[in-house]
Amino acid sequence: MNNLPLFNKVALVTGGANGIGYSIVKALAKAGASVVIVDLAESGQTAAEALANEGLPVIFTQGDVRIVADTLRVASQVVEHFGGLDIVVNSAGVYPRSSMLETTEELWDHIMSINLKGVFLMCQATVPLLKQRAAAR
Repeated sequence: MNNLPLFNKVALVTGGANGIGYSIVKALAKAGASVVIVDLAESGQTAAEALANEGLPVIFTQGDVRIVADTLRVASQVVEHFGGLDIVVNSAGVYPRSSMLETTEELWDHIMSINLKGVFLMCQATVPLLKQRAAAR
């Protein structure tokens, strides 16, 4: 196990309960990383349990990337559980199927709050942890 390329690395994946995010979680875990799924959906727990049943080191924490307090709490939980963080994948996103003319301001704000603001806030919460871990090497 310790010959895997990401052995002893800790990864956080937002939107990791489904779709592309789930595939990223699985790939990181199979490469040896301990992975934290961050998702709004409780399906994140199901995903983490399914991967853990395959012997992969995956846990779930519920969090909303649009809320500063949630991103800070998630970052703190990662440090408490794993002692640090090496990899962040901002995969949370929404992709409504509506044309520009059909997109309301409310829908636009929803898209931007997850797809843009969420990335910014999660980076603000986790980049100090990444820098800290890199400096310790």
